Amino acid sequence: MPIVGDLSDDKFREKIVSTVLKKEKKIDYLFNNAGFGRSTFLENQSADEIRNLFEINVGAYAHLISLVLPSMKKRNSGRIINTGSVVAFTPLPYFTIYNATKSAVYALNRSLRYELKGSGVSSTVVLPARMKTGFAERAYDCYMKNGKKVCVEKFNKIAGSPRQVAEVVVKNMDKGKEVITPTAKAGVWYSMRYLGWIVDLIMKNVLGPKEAESLMKVKK
Repeated sequence: MPIVGDLSDDKFREKIVSTVLKKEKKIDYLFNNAGFGRSTFLENQSADEIRNLFEINVGAYAHLISLVLPSMKKRNSGRIINTGSVVAFTPLPYFTIYNATKSAVYALNRSLRYELKGSGVSSTVVLPARMKTGFAERAYDCYMKNGKKVCVEKFNKIAGSPRQVAEVVVKNMDKGKEVITPTAKAGVWYSMRYLGWIVDLIMKNVLGPKEAESLMKVKK
């Protein structure tokens, strides 16, 4: 039963949960998967865009969790799955606000697990690397000739399969894990959290300049 609406609207989020509870009497799983990002210089992002990124990528997650928890705790059963990203540990240059939201999702999930101890409810964060979805079409605004197409193609060329990620999540969603790294590449990037100096070296000297070159091209 699809329920169409705007996840940035707290009233709509309340409607989703109340509608499902009224019809099904329970909620077994909450999958927080909405999100978007933008590749740009931070000074080019408006206050409204920054707020909207945090509202969708973090605020909606936290609010929906708060809405389903009473029912889940009452039944001593429930699974919360939050889609984060490895950029929480390996932040991509020029995705500053998006990176911050994904770091917040990781912290949200980790803190929530402390609260849920002994409740029968579990919270898991999924940390994929880049995937071939519609993310790049929304994220990139490259100012070279045919720039958007070029940047999207470059992003998707080394992106993974969302189906593979979904299959791994389904396979592991009842195991109560804190973290799911759904691909080998995601596992490698997740392990880099212990090697911050290498991440800094790569981002500052390799990926950063490449991203900046696309952003600084004069629009034709």
